[in-house]
Amino acid sequence: MFDFEEEEEYRDETDTGDEAEQYDAFREEDIAAEKEIVAEGKDYTLIEVDLWATSLHDAKIGIRQDAQYQSKSRQFTKTSEVIGNVVFHTGWDENRQKENYEEVITIDQEFWDIGKKSKIMQIVQDRYSDYDPKKFARMMRKLVIKTFVDLGRKQEERMRGRWTGSFEESQVMSLVMTFGDRRRRNPLPFFYVDIPGFKYRVPVTRVHTIIGDRYVFPMIDDETNSVVPYLIEERRFTFGQDYQLFDGRTMKKIAVINDVAINIGGKVNIKFKKPKIDKNGELIDPWEHLRRNYVFQRIIILFAASLNYFHSIYRQYRRVHRAMKTLRSYQKDKGKLSLMEQEEKYRQAKKKMRILKWYPVWAKELSLHYNPRRVRT
Repeated sequence: MFDFEEEEEYRDETDTGDEAEQYDAFREEDIAAEKEIVAEGKDYTLIEVDLWATSLHDAKIGIRQDAQYQSKSRQFTKTSEVIGNVVFHTGWDENRQKENYEEVITIDQEFWDIGKKSKIMQIVQDRYSDYDPKKFARMMRKLVIKTFVDLGRKQEERMRGRWTGSFEESQVMSLVMTFGDRRRRNPLPFFYVDIPGFKYRVPVTRVHTIIGDRYVFPMIDDETNSVVPYLIEERRFTFGQDYQLFDGRTMKKIAVINDVAINIGGKVNIKFKKPKIDKNGELIDPWEHLRRNYVFQRIIILFAASLNYFHSIYRQYRRVHRAMKTLRSYQKDKGKLSLMEQEEKYRQAKKKMRILKWYPVWAKELSLHYNPRRVRT
């Protein structure tokens, strides 16, 4: 009787068995320094997120600077690569001023790089050699974007190199959401935003739409135990990946996330809506509290920093969905083909990445779903 062969699950030998302890333990100085940053609550009206097209920027040169970032925060790992920076502005129009405070953006290449010597490719060659290595490697990718205070002299000494937030793809939730969209079978990636000093993990997810692209996230207020939804909707008929940010309750526009298409590397400007003066001469500024809200700022910054990777992620889950759904048609062949014919057909399908029995995920992924309330025995 034909059956699908059992494949050995990959497990990192350095895994301690407690993913939450291994991946989620923050240094006290990370949280302490972050609380100081949050307390400032500056009113940023324009935030520039610049992903570099070249590796010749100062922050990317030298092992020494990597070591400096690692000494400041354990969130900057040996596989972290600086890919851009964040510049902040205050004021409006001609009074707009650039702040001295800057941040850098990193990607964890351990979970994204698929080069010949990468960890992903090594896993594929060791464990999944029956599959097309390049296609399987792309399927294993997991996006992890982080931001840190720049090491430059303009920054305060105690703040330099501090971790300020993470934007992490959830493979489990992305797969489940994608399979749940049965009408259009669109990939619906799911992300978590982690911010030191903020005790909740904020979900950011792509949702089903008839036309265009839409993401949604909640703002959680732990003082009042309340939640407010916000929408990030794609602007159609533009040259880049442009979005608008809305209050989900009123659909009033808060900001524009403008992808500067002429920038080779990838630059995104986050422009908040300018306050207006009413007929009585009073200033109407309903979004000042959000501009000063560090959690809100961080979600938008990390979303903008990840835009360049979204289409690769869409293709990844579209490929996974198609390969896993094919399993049903191969099971129907049990009574039609001989055992040898079935095995050959299955082997060819695996080689061309047309069938997948189950989706392998990272141990770091499992840490996102660790249950702190579980009964310990």
